[in-house]
Parts: sequence; C-alpha cells; structure tokens
Amino acid sequence: MQGVLEHVAEIGGLTITTMDWGSLRYEQVVLIKTKLTENGKAPATVNKILAAIKGVSRECWRMGLMDIDAFMRIKDVARVTGESAQAGRALSIGEIDALFRATMKDETPAGTRDCAILSCLYAGGLRRSECSALKIADLEDKDEEVILSVYGKRNKPRKVFLSNGAANWLRAYLGIRGQAEGRLFWSARKDGQLTGQGMTDQSVYCIVDKRARQAGLTEISPHDLRRTLTGDLMDKGVDVLVVQRTLGHSDPKTTARYDRRSERAQAAAATTIHVPFRR
Repeated sequence: MQGVLEHVAEIGGLTITTMDWGSLRYEQVVLIKTKLTENGKAPATVNKILAAIKGVSRECWRMGLMDIDAFMRIKDVARVTGESAQAGRALSIGEIDALFRATMKDETPAGTRDCAILSCLYAGGLRRSECSALKIADLEDKDEEVILSVYGKRNKPRKVFLSNGAANWLRAYLGIRGQAEGRLFWSARKDGQLTGQGMTDQSVYCIVDKRARQAGLTEISPHDLRRTLTGDLMDKGVDVLVVQRTLGHSDPKTTARYDRRSERAQAAAATTIHVPFRR
C-alpha cells in the first residue's frame, strides 16, 4: 500500500510525505481514476489504488484533517468494473514431474531442501513468503502426515497437511538439517551444503526459477504451484471450501480466481451432462 500511495503522490508531482492527504477531494480522486484507466491500468490495479486512497481519507477524517462530507464523497467513488487477463498459469502433471525429477538430480543437501520447498509450495499451497518464514517449531510430524502451522496474510493462522511424497521430502530434509531451533529452511553455499541461516522469500523464488530452467520449463513462479494445486484439488472433487481453507483465502471468490483449468475443466464438465440421442 505504501508503494501505491507513493504512485498517487507522484501523479501530482509530490512524495508520500509531502502530499497533503487531508486536502484530497472527490474531483481529484475521480481524475486519478480516469487517468489510470486511460493509461491502460488493469481494473484490479485501479481498484487497489482507490482502496488505498479511501483508507487514507478515512484516517484523515478520524484525525480531524478532513471533514465528513469530503470523506463520504471520496468513499462514494465507484470501483472500476471488468476483469483483466489472469496472471500466471497452471502446470501439467508432466511439468510437475519434470520439475521434481530435475531437482532430484542434485544429490547435495540443497537438492533435498529444494524438493521439500517445492512440496510445500505445490502440495501445501504455501506462498513463498509463508515458506521462507516457517520455523522448525511450526512442523509436527505424525505417522501418516506432516502438519505445518502456517501464518499467512495479516498473520492469519492455518494448518497445512502434507502426506505421501511431500511428507517424505520434509522428513528427508529434516534428516539432514537436524532439529536445531530457528527457520525451517536454511540457505546453502555453492557446494550445496546448508549454512544454518534462514532464507528470504526472494531466495524461494530463485530456487523455483533455477529448478524450472533445469527441467526445461519456462515462465514458472512459486505462485503458479499454488495455482496448480487449486485446479488439481478441484479436478479430484475436493469441496471449494476445503480448497479455500488449504490456501488460506478469506473469500471463496479469491479461490475461484486461482483456478487456471479453463477449457480443461469445462470439457470435463460437459461429459457429465446427458442428452438423449437416436439416429
């Protein structure tokens, strides 16, 4: 949101600190909305900027820097309707397999760690920031599954259950890492040995990019693994509310936007409809 507000201030030739937010008025906000739309900004981007402006206006009113009439007029500015093209994509079963097989060729501790990270991103649906923030204390190993205590956006907690190969990769990684306190995933040196130091979310992004290139795959981000999980669970008939809880979404509409199955899902749905036919 800070970046969004800096962008708003730049439109008027100011900075986020020199901008007099309490002097904002309805006409200016409408002008900002119009300019952003004319410049080809996606509806979601424009609406995010409007939300930031309205949020600051609310605080200005609470602090006595803006009267209630000015605030209510700004609050009444309508959102931009329409949808932009969906970002990211879903990976096929073959691509998931290729990604893990390429990573498994690295027999150093870093290779085992990266398979465990990919398991969390794909089988657990974790965001890269959630993955890098995991601590050893957040992991509970049971006979049939590994349970992760994940803290998502706005520090919202949820349980993530990993089984089968995903759980086994976590166990294999712990066999190398040990039970020392601190971050679950450690960075590695060039020789693949673990350093004992935690990782950043950017490091997780670089790992996915590196392993994807080794597998001959292009344009894959950590979030694409999360999107892939959404479609794969829905393909298997998992209830959308369960998928929502798995991903840590507050709204099922957000979960629906993660579904990248498109024509594949529609084609499968068409086969469930029976129409009587006779030559």
